[in-house]
Amino acid sequence: MRQKPVFILSVIILSGVLALLPAVFTRALAAEAVPGGSCAGIAANAFQWAGGPQNGGALNGMFCESNAWTGVINFQSGGNVGIGTATPATTLDVESGAANPVLIGTTYSDGPGGWTEFLRSAAPNLAAGEAYIMQFGTNFYGLNDSGYIGFVYNSAESATNFVTFGLDNPSADNVLNITGSARVGIKTTTPQATLDINGYLRLAKNSAQPAACSATNDGALALSHVYTLCICKGGSTSWVQSKDGTTACSW
Repeated sequence: MRQKPVFILSVIILSGVLALLPAVFTRALAAEAVPGGSCAGIAANAFQWAGGPQNGGALNGMFCESNAWTGVINFQSGGNVGIGTATPATTLDVESGAANPVLIGTTYSDGPGGWTEFLRSAAPNLAAGEAYIMQFGTNFYGLNDSGYIGFVYNSAESATNFVTFGLDNPSADNVLNITGSARVGIKTTTPQATLDINGYLRLAKNSAQPAACSATNDGALALSHVYTLCICKGGSTSWVQSKDGTTACSW
């Protein structure tokens, strides 16, 4: 019975502590006003949360770098999160500098039905011959264990700029390339025709015409089972031998 006052006192103290917790956590989340200017005298790479209600609802994570506060992550009241930017334009906006911003989930209304930009790496400061690469795979240092999609820049608005696909393998580098002149190169980055193959082409042998020849597929190529190269002569709706353009193909 003598312990009852002690129990009551403990309950009173605990209740007081719990009553203070909301104020403590509110203070922690409110952080500090967004610092500006020099952070000289503060330990290098010191980190601080700043903003909250004092900054329109935005919460900033900032590092002290070279005696100046630098924002590295930003949470907006509307739900956007920025890494490397204090003004995230999308749900997740990651930027590593003006020359290399990356945006995910940006939607545009121009064009017939609009379009969504899944990932962008802008290239205003690329020098001739430089590229931006998006790499993916299981082992970025293993031969043939990763592939990439890239953009190679030569000069402003040039038809020689191209998109490239390849593998992490010197012999499979820049395997497929699409230029601004609407040309496709296989194992060549400077295609001279609509389709330019730096290598050889294999055709399957056909024991019957692969498709009915018509004006729609005029000029199509096919190989017969006796190794005769045949061309669809759309005007006559028949497959003819390439050697003279007249003799009918025997499949």
